[in-house]
Amino acid sequence: ARVHGSEVASYEKALDWFGRNLEGQSARPLVLRDLAIVHKYLATADPRLERKLLHAGEALRFDRQRVETDAADANARIDLGYSVVAYGDALARQRDWKGAWRHYREGYEMRKALAQADPQNLFVRRSLVYPNRERGLVALRLAEWGDLNAVIEELEWQRKFGVKMEASDEGLFAYL
Repeated sequence: ARVHGSEVASYEKALDWFGRNLEGQSARPLVLRDLAIVHKYLATADPRLERKLLHAGEALRFDRQRVETDAADANARIDLGYSVVAYGDALARQRDWKGAWRHYREGYEMRKALAQADPQNLFVRRSLVYPNRERGLVALRLAEWGDLNAVIEELEWQRKFGVKMEASDEGLFAYL
């Protein structure tokens, strides 16, 4: 299947090549990052649900390995926050709402900690919107009213913190 002008199969072939060439070696952080990025792309692009979960899990594994190697690496922690949310997306596609909800919450908390540590980083601040929105939608689906209230409280915190939201985000939160 052609997706975004690239073939999923060619990305999988590249991952296979990387894997064979890394066997028995301790991978450098940039190689792990590249592998995680390709897996995150495939978690989004691959139309096969079981492959989405597999790729999101691999991205999560590589990014966790980077953070375990160097917990002070803010870029690795940002990437890990994205991988946690990507795994939540893959779980949501399979209708595992509880699993998705946990990952959206975890990813949001990771990103919030990064935003608080570096309040001038607009990229991290803006990245707070998506996992909080998805967490709210899943909480609504699960009738987790306490968590839905927490999502709304986080929205208020985001506004006070200066997080800019798109009109569609504002409309959704007004609905919640």
